[in-house]
Amino acid sequence: MTKAKKSTSVQDKDADIHTNLNNTLTKTSVAKALDKLTDKQLAFSKTYGKSIIYSVAQDENNVVTPDEMAKLDSQMEKLSQKLSSLKEAKVEKVNELKSLNSTLPTLEAQSLLTQLKVQNHEAAQRLASCQTQNGQISVHDKQRIEKEYDTNINLWKSRKKLFNEIFKTVTEHLPGKVSDFKDEIGIEEDPQSLESVLVE
Repeated sequence: MTKAKKSTSVQDKDADIHTNLNNTLTKTSVAKALDKLTDKQLAFSKTYGKSIIYSVAQDENNVVTPDEMAKLDSQMEKLSQKLSSLKEAKVEKVNELKSLNSTLPTLEAQSLLTQLKVQNHEAAQRLASCQTQNGQISVHDKQRIEKEYDTNINLWKSRKKLFNEIFKTVTEHLPGKVSDFKDEIGIEEDPQSLESVLVE
């Protein structure tokens, strides 16, 4: 609803509207436009004292019912919640990307994991061979084997720990299941029976 001062002068009559339009149109153009809108019944005017109030004509067929208004409010609420959820997801993804950029590159991590896997497997094979060997052995050989066993156990533990730390860092923000990622890059863990023997 827009107000204009009542006067026989075009400049005075449409001064307020002209000013509200930031002087983008001339006062004469504003006056002609208002007259045309009034003639076409797209707008109507009422005089209040020294002022004329212009209003846009309302189409009764386009009146929104309370049920339609409630439905629109519900849709707006859902869209608002969805927007909020998307903003939160965006923040999480940005933080996830920053975290991934600060960790080892994927190819480098895969190469390191493969090396650790091979070394652990070789150590386990040597240990199994020593444990299943038949016959008597000398004290010197026994001490050498026990020393090598302890060395390999400590090496296995340290490398397994390193592997777990690296793998946890790489997969911390990885979407999907960790087990699926292991299958995808071909990681095979030590059998539980072997781990129980090595930890003892």
